[in-house]
Amino acid sequence: MKRRPKLTIDILTLLKRGTGLTQAQISQQLKAKPHSVRAVLWKLVRQGKISATKSAKAATITGPKVVNVYCSVEGFA
Repeated sequence: MKRRPKLTIDILTLLKRGTGLTQAQISQQLKAKPHSVRAVLWKLVRQGKISATKSAKAATITGPKVVNVYCSVEGFA
C-alpha cells in the first residue's frame, strides 16, 4: 500500500457515489490501509461531514456482530 495524502477527499467522493459502506469496504475499494481509513472516518464523523449508523451485520465469525455503515450527509438531504 502506498501513502495517500488525499485520503479524506477520496473517501468523501466514494461515499457521495455509493449508498452506505463499511470501513472494510471503503478500505478495499480505495486500496488503503484499514487503520488509516478508520482514523479518517472518525475525523469526518466528528466534523459532521459524514454520518455513521450501526446496522450492517458483520460477515466474520469472530469480532463485532454489528459494524458501522458510513454515508455522506448530502445523501440524506
